[in-house]
Parts: sequence; structure tokens; C-alpha cells
Amino acid sequence: MDWKKLADALDVFDFQPVAQKIVPPAHWGYLMTGVDGEETLKANRDGFGRYQLRTKRFVDVSRMDMSVELFGAKFNSPIILCPVGSQRAFHRDGEAGTAKAAGAKGHLQILSTQTSVSVEEVAKAKDGPLWYQLYTTDSFDVTTKLVKRAQAAGCRAVAVTVDLPAGRNTEP
Repeated sequence: MDWKKLADALDVFDFQPVAQKIVPPAHWGYLMTGVDGEETLKANRDGFGRYQLRTKRFVDVSRMDMSVELFGAKFNSPIILCPVGSQRAFHRDGEAGTAKAAGAKGHLQILSTQTSVSVEEVAKAKDGPLWYQLYTTDSFDVTTKLVKRAQAAGCRAVAVTVDLPAGRNTEP
């Protein structure tokens, strides 16, 4: 894919070769690593490939509404920016930059516990609701403080990730 013609990308996977050229190898490894021998990554990609766009001809699409309502908040589409930690490894604005982009298009962003930008700074940059992804800890006090901080910053929902406390099955 030619860097100057990103508008020609047909799906998110078209960005991968470009990103791999510009993201440092250690950061690329972090971004592309999955659990259970990479099976989840493969399953996700295979699952994405099973979806097709069905063309409907002679249908008025001038007033399409792809909005979705979740927990009392309305979003422009079902596109959700899922939690990815340490985003400053990929861009100087990190999660705050992601928040600005999500807010500009009316999409939901879920902020990772492993954010490289404070939850308060991300919430300030986001125009619209923000959710918080929680990695619980073995200390209830620490976990409670994380949730209260996210709540005080304006996060409307908490998504609990369950793989970390039980131990991830990441193969070398």
C-alpha cells in the first residue's frame, strides 16, 4: 500500500504493511501479540473475513442511521475503539489523540488500564462518553481506586478484562 494513497484502503488490514514499516520492532511485537499461540488473532481475522457487504440497489440511503445506544449514550455508529494500552509508543498524543479522533466522529472509546496518558487527560480530550477497561489486581483497594478514579474522570462504564488475573497464556 502506497503511504500517499491511504484513502484507497479497503479494510483495516490494508494499513498493516504500512504500520509495520514505521512502528519500531519492539512496539510492533507488542501490538501484534496475542494469547494462546496467536489463535485468537487468527480467529478474529478469519471471523472478520466472513462478513460481507450486501449491496442493495434502488434503496434510498441518503438518510441512513447507523447510530447505536449503549447505557444511555448514543453513538454515531457501532464502531468502538477498543482498549489498547501504551499508545504513546505509537504516537506522541497517545490515548488523548485517540480520544480526539473518537469524539470528532462520535465513536465510543474504551480506555485501557495500561493507558500512557492519564484518564483525566483522556476524558478532557474526548468529546463524548468514555468507558474504562479494568485489569483487576490482587489488591481490592488498588482495584477500587482505579475504578473510582475512572468514575471521577467521567467514565460511564467499566469493562472488566478477565484474562490477566488468571494469567495469560502467551507463548514465546
